[in-house]
Amino acid sequence: MKLVNSSFIHFSDDLVINDNNKVISKYYPHTEFSHDLITNIETKQKYERRVKRFMDDYKNSRCVLLLTIKYNSFCNKNEVF
Repeated sequence: MKLVNSSFIHFSDDLVINDNNKVISKYYPHTEFSHDLITNIETKQKYERRVKRFMDDYKNSRCVLLLTIKYNSFCNKNEVF
């Protein structure tokens, strides 16, 4: 099992549109952004400020990462990934 890279380096770099028509980073292809960080510079700057605050807390404090997993991922053992 491969662990998630928790350094989040390049998290919002090399952004592209994936097959689901969502923005992703080439470095984190399984993470889809719900906002357009490619053409909306103001939104990207706001997002980067939030990421910086989160990473400062993550590095300097105890914290827990919450993951959102769709319910149907647990419906049967063949669908768990």
